Amino acid sequence: MKKQVSGGALLCAAVLLAGCATTVQMRVSHVPAMDTAGIRRIAIQPFTASDYSDTQKKVAALLTSEVTRRIMNTGHFTVVDYREVERLQKAGESVENHVDAVFIGQIISLNIQDSQRQVQETDYQTKKEVIKTYYKRRAELNFNYNFMRSRDGSLVGVVSKNDSLENEQPSRAELPSADELVHYLVTNYMLQGMERDVAPWTEVKNVALMQAGKRESKDTVKRMKDAAAFAKDGSYNRALDIYTAVFADTGSFEAGYNMTLLYEAKGDMNEARSIAQRLYDETGSPKAGERLAQISKTIADQAALAGTYSDTRSQFDKVMETVIPLIKDNLPGQSTVAIQNVSKSADRSLAERAVDTISYTLREDGMSLVDRTSQRMLDAERNLQSTNWEDFDDSTIAGFGRQAGVQVFVLVAVSGTSNARMLQVRLLDVASGRVMYQTPPADEMKL
Repeated sequence: MKKQVSGGALLCAAVLLAGCATTVQMRVSHVPAMDTAGIRRIAIQPFTASDYSDTQKKVAALLTSEVTRRIMNTGHFTVVDYREVERLQKAGESVENHVDAVFIGQIISLNIQDSQRQVQETDYQTKKEVIKTYYKRRAELNFNYNFMRSRDGSLVGVVSKNDSLENEQPSRAELPSADELVHYLVTNYMLQGMERDVAPWTEVKNVALMQAGKRESKDTVKRMKDAAAFAKDGSYNRALDIYTAVFADTGSFEAGYNMTLLYEAKGDMNEARSIAQRLYDETGSPKAGERLAQISKTIADQAALAGTYSDTRSQFDKVMETVIPLIKDNLPGQSTVAIQNVSKSADRSLAERAVDTISYTLREDGMSLVDRTSQRMLDAERNLQSTNWEDFDDSTIAGFGRQAGVQVFVLVAVSGTSNARMLQVRLLDVASGRVMYQTPPADEMKL
């Protein structure tokens, strides 16, 4: 099957040309190409086809199966059956309680082309010129994929893939089928490395130490060779001592560069960046600039991996962990409390989840709560002749609370949409009808 020449041969040639350079092994962790921070529970929607042909349906099924396998192999996500998402959507329920995002893929185009060509060749048996026919089958596939966050519908991605594969044979019967050709194209080329698009990944790489410059003295060359020998044996500290001394004595760019490599191999990224910055400031070398950029990116990736990518909490959980202590701190001691959803209908399910979470936590802490299903609450609500709490003003709710034996109402609502969606909690003193406390409109409250 014809394809572009892989980089393997070129890499081998590069290694040969490098000779016996000493290398330092590093483990480098990377964030994915797609910003999937905060996404851990996902559902994978089956790929959609751009037409209704059997061929595209088969390719869509193949892509769905292969993507699911690769995503699960990352070990980073919990995969929820997409049929559960469909069930919730049909029932008009929020999927946010079940998945953080939905993986969506679609086929843009698929073309299968057959062609043939005739060439004049020498028959090696008869030594005569003959006309031979060659048959070619070519498959070209274009698809894309992305994540859609459940909480606000925002898209993460999009990653687009467009590639082709062809096969040529001396007889039509020897050609692979269109299905076989596309299967090989998808599994061996187009989805190779897609795990790096969606999940954090780690690579182990061997980086060559620089040798002494051609104009260096014999003593410097010897010291650099001694340092490389220590590094080869894994004695990085002894190698660093020599490179540091050479750098201090001669200002050798190569010694300084090797120091950045060894500090990174030891995990001291800040020192590696400090040396790289000094090299770049003093020489302006593009190589030093590239090295500085590499180190800075690695540091940024490490921070992200230790922060947002290691945090398995949902955005809802993060907001709850912020708001519940605020409620506790502002509730008067020994208060009889009731918690009520006063959100608009479009946001009621999420607000109801917040009500349940707050109620459970306060009850576990021994606080006196008036249950919303108690007879006194039901009788008082019946007197209002309405269950649309979002339409009641504070004085009406306070009057309701006095009938039900409530001292403080915790009123929960969700405002805004998309990225501006925010949880609002107010503590209403029933006796005075005034708001005792209200959560601030801060980023910490964004859902």
